[in-house]
Amino acid sequence: MARAPVPIALLEFEDAEASSLAAVLEEASWQVRISSTREIGSLTANTAFDAVIVGAHGARAAELCERLRGNGYLGPLVVVGTRDEPSGSAAAALEKGADDFIAKPFDAPELLARIRAVQRRALAHSPVRSGVIVLDRSERIAYLRDRPLRLTAREYALLACLVEADGKMMTRAELLWRVWRRDSDPGSNLVEAHLSRLRDKLGADAPVIETVRRSGYRFRP
Repeated sequence: MARAPVPIALLEFEDAEASSLAAVLEEASWQVRISSTREIGSLTANTAFDAVIVGAHGARAAELCERLRGNGYLGPLVVVGTRDEPSGSAAAALEKGADDFIAKPFDAPELLARIRAVQRRALAHSPVRSGVIVLDRSERIAYLRDRPLRLTAREYALLACLVEADGKMMTRAELLWRVWRRDSDPGSNLVEAHLSRLRDKLGADAPVIETVRRSGYRFRP
């Protein structure tokens, strides 16, 4: 299946290395943008990147990571260095915001796998917005119309299951397993009781959680 045309930015690579790396990434169906340091502002302004890959070495790599994060870039950030970097260079880059440090020489499949791994980790923690609800998955906080909801851990997990189902109906059994890791509920009505409290906290927006008669529940933004 073809990927959406979202680019990867290569920052501060030598020309020959940038061209070689771009060819590898384009073969894997990414678009590539080769950028200079003076373009850091544009990398973080209203532009979505699958990743930014930094080719600087030593303290310079850590400095660029810090500038990118300071300018508001929240996406995957990978530093490509060498095995003979000064001591502590990799740790410094990671401390300043890099998600991974890849030492040359490396195989193309390893590079692609490492980029995809940091993308998966970023996606797992990225916010989810659906209608009036926003889920901050890194902090496990739900917002209703931009105001935080005071939910218990189970209530948050229940709401997250319904929101992340993206309109698909969730059966009672699915929710019971996903939230409580139970495959049965002899008489305690866990799902119904927690849904009732969750709806109370949603107030006038409670209808976003729809009961599908005799089948389950659905989030309708």
